[in-house]
Amino acid sequence: MTPGALPEDETPMGVQHSAWLPLVLWGQALLAAAAAVAWTHARWGRRPTWVVGVPLLGALGLTVADQAAQLLPTWCDA
Repeated sequence: MTPGALPEDETPMGVQHSAWLPLVLWGQALLAAAAAVAWTHARWGRRPTWVVGVPLLGALGLTVADQAAQLLPTWCDA
């Protein structure tokens, strides 16, 4: 790479293709956590499930959204 050249994923309309694997793995973790929250609702009841499930699913949901956002094209105002 020459000095001053940008990596392919940093060019305008460039995409980080390396974000696919983490997106799939975090998506699987989100689905597993959602199934676990559904199971705990049947075992523990409503209130304890909300206390445990909302922060867990919220954090995993934001992580999945962050990985999905890396697949969007790079915007350039130049």
